[in-house]
Amino acid sequence: MRRLFTLLPPLLLAMAVGTAGRDLASESDSLIGDLQPEQKSISETVGTVDDFARFTKQGCDCSCDCQEGEDNCDCECACPDDSLVAAVGKAVVGAPPGMFPSGLQQFQKDGSGPDKLRVIWLMSFPNSGTSFTLHLIRESTNHTTGTNYALEGDIKDKPSEQILPSPEGDEGPFLELVPNRVTTVPQKYILTKTHCHGFCGSRQCPNYIHTARSFQMGCRSGFRAIKNEETGRMEQVRTTYDADLVKGAIHLFR
Repeated sequence: MRRLFTLLPPLLLAMAVGTAGRDLASESDSLIGDLQPEQKSISETVGTVDDFARFTKQGCDCSCDCQEGEDNCDCECACPDDSLVAAVGKAVVGAPPGMFPSGLQQFQKDGSGPDKLRVIWLMSFPNSGTSFTLHLIRESTNHTTGTNYALEGDIKDKPSEQILPSPEGDEGPFLELVPNRVTTVPQKYILTKTHCHGFCGSRQCPNYIHTARSFQMGCRSGFRAIKNEETGRMEQVRTTYDADLVKGAIHLFR
């Protein structure tokens, strides 16, 4: 981790994320710049998932708004090459019902997909506004967000989908699943919810005080949802991922 940042009221999120991103990245890219595509041209279209995937692999950044029960999605594609726009405009970018069981489909680009992502923690104690803040990020950028914790959202009957598809991502963190919503995976950093350690929801809580090591371990620990094949029910398994996956943090105070 490079630095710890303080985010005062969530309504100041846009300013705080921009400032945090500039400090977090040693390169010229800021966090807010990574969350918002910088491609030159945008074209709206509707059609098949195969064509959509073909253009995303050519470097186009596409996002879709899918309504439940409809055969197609209204999509936008931003491309780094102007010559691709006409072709994208003729492509078919649709999502028939049931095509994406989780309600969330990730499209990655060659060489810059989820395997290249690193985590930016959104740190706070529970009920401090992390869910609201992540929702605001998704609505303003249409980019995917992450979480350390399974089964927190509206989708409670699907196994966790790890942010990194490689073995290093087996222990988390995980994609935050949103029903009937297609979002785009960020190119570099993904904002991820964590509550760390030192909080307690019951009357008896013996561990308010932690060492730096135990507190950091709490920040990178969570739960993965898996399906019990015998009972058919979803179960949560404790997980802890490697600290090397984390490149920064935003500290949210309520």
